[in-house]
Amino acid sequence: MKKIKLGYIGSGPISSFHVSALKYAGFEIISFFSRNYIKACKFSQVNKIKLPEKSFNDFLIKSDQVDAFIISVKTDFVLKYLKDLCKIKKPIFVEKPGSLNSLDLKKIKEKSNTKIFFLYNRRFYSSILEGKKFIDFSKQCFLSVKIPDTTKTLKNFISNGCHIIDILFFYFKDLKVLKSYKLRKKIGYYFLLQSKNHDMISCLLNWGSPQNFEINICNEKYQRLEIKPLEASFLFHKMKPINPTKKIPFRSYIPKLINKKSAIHHGKKFKPGFLEQYLEIKKIIKYNKKNHKLCNLDNAIKVLNLIETIIKKSK
Repeated sequence: MKKIKLGYIGSGPISSFHVSALKYAGFEIISFFSRNYIKACKFSQVNKIKLPEKSFNDFLIKSDQVDAFIISVKTDFVLKYLKDLCKIKKPIFVEKPGSLNSLDLKKIKEKSNTKIFFLYNRRFYSSILEGKKFIDFSKQCFLSVKIPDTTKTLKNFISNGCHIIDILFFYFKDLKVLKSYKLRKKIGYYFLLQSKNHDMISCLLNWGSPQNFEINICNEKYQRLEIKPLEASFLFHKMKPINPTKKIPFRSYIPKLINKKSAIHHGKKFKPGFLEQYLEIKKIIKYNKKNHKLCNLDNAIKVLNLIETIIKKSK
């Protein structure tokens, strides 16, 4: 089977995960560029890919030989490459979030390349897909979301916390901010969101909190889906009462576990969601097939817009 030919930009730590999944999924990197040429040469040797081009112009010259581009660099440098690649009118896949503000991506949208997608790999976790399925068969849901992080900066909220915001858009398509509060001592934000269907989402962004990322979803059917950590989901239905005994003299209630999923497959060397994501990307490139799992340019703008609204409303 003919391999899909790629132009790849980036040689940071995450790129090794991208390259291993790409190669396994049947892609071939025929053009490679990174700002640091010496570092890029070492990267190509370690990951057994083509040696890098010496300049971005050399990389662009080979653009007619590739089927698509992947940009996996620090967010601050994405636009520098994206602006030029947009002119080529080939599919472009960009490491999330693509920019630190929505205005930059809105300007990219004006360049009329409709084949720009953003690599939010958590959309492809089996646990996250269980959440999508749970919400779709429920009439109304209430979500409790925890977004802890070790780095106490707004930049990190945008570049890393965007994953959770994107998952919420993946679930609901449209969201509005009802309330937003800045926590004291600059330790984060609490905000309340609502979907068009009046689903309610309570979110706590608490920097430095000793907990994991978490999404809890309840519905009207006495069911609860717990996604904690994001790589695992647990579906509970109703409660099992445990009556008091002489040994334990109080009544307790245990949720009944009826199903669980994990995005971590032991024995696989791929970062969760990466291989599944690239298998879907393969269909887009090869068959020009529409895909509703991937984050497109409009969705990426919505994610950044919402984060900006959360910050603005909290002041």
